[in-house]
Amino acid sequence: YRVLNVSKDATKNEIRQSYRSLCLKYHPDKNVNRSGAEKRASEERFKQIQKAYALVGDIEARKQYD
Repeated sequence: YRVLNVSKDATKNEIRQSYRSLCLKYHPDKNVNRSGAEKRASEERFKQIQKAYALVGDIEARKQYD
């Protein structure tokens, strides 16, 4: 929840909206003009966002996570 910047009681739509916003911000294709270290940090953050959404974006997976 922290990675996606949402609360534990966030709705599915709120989670999806935050996920999409963060993906646009940290997507590797959006950060091509950054330095090497910034690119790697951005890619790592993007991977964390993907993993977090996989855990809490799906209702069944979210129940298991909680």
